[in-house]
Order: sequence, then C-alpha cells, then structure tokens
Amino acid sequence: MNCAGRTTDAQIRATTSTNVSVLAGTSVTFGCEITEALPNTTSRIRWAFNEADRDLPPALYNGYKVHDNAAVRVSVNTTDRGNEITIKNVGIGDSGSYSCHKFEKYSMRVDFRLLVSLEGTSSIII
Repeated sequence: MNCAGRTTDAQIRATTSTNVSVLAGTSVTFGCEITEALPNTTSRIRWAFNEADRDLPPALYNGYKVHDNAAVRVSVNTTDRGNEITIKNVGIGDSGSYSCHKFEKYSMRVDFRLLVSLEGTSSIII
C-alpha cells in the first residue's frame, strides 16, 4: 500500500514484439514499461543480454547508463513508465535472449528473443 492508502500492484510488460527476426546490419528495438500509478519509473528498469549464460551478467542497461562495451550501438529512449532499447547494426552475435527487469524485484521481468540472419539464408528458431 502506498502512503495515500492505495495499493500499487506494479507489473512489467512488453511494449514491442517479444520474438524478432531481422537481417544483419539492421536495427531492432525492444520496449518495456512498468504499469503502476507512479510516474517516472524509467530508472527502475534494467536490461540484460543472454544472462542465463553467466552467473552475474553485466547489465546492458542498468537503469542509468548503457554498459560501456555496448554504448556505440545501443541507445535507450525513456518514457514516463519505461524505456525502449535500440541496438543498431545488429550482427549474428547479437542473436539471443534479452530481458528487462523491474529493478527492485528481479523476478518481475519480460523476456525477448532476437534472431539475426544473413541476407539470403533461412533461419530456424529452436
């Protein structure tokens, strides 16, 4: 319950498609928002890439800035309730799982899948 006596049951949801296939060299955007009564929640969303592959993955976006290794190709556009992350000039190595998390509740998350293929090749999503 918040201080005004109202309950705020925050949820996190995708604002873009969660399964995307693109050609190498193009851009892709994923978006999340927190649905709650409180505005300006953008700093409470964290983005990660292929986190299942690591014990403690570096955040692609930690709620305040894009990870140094990704800053050239990754940008974040914030809104009142969330943000969108855009990856430019994607390559095969960008294929995988992306997730956005509500910062205080790591279990509140939305997962995205990106498959990048070369022009003229067919891809199978497993």
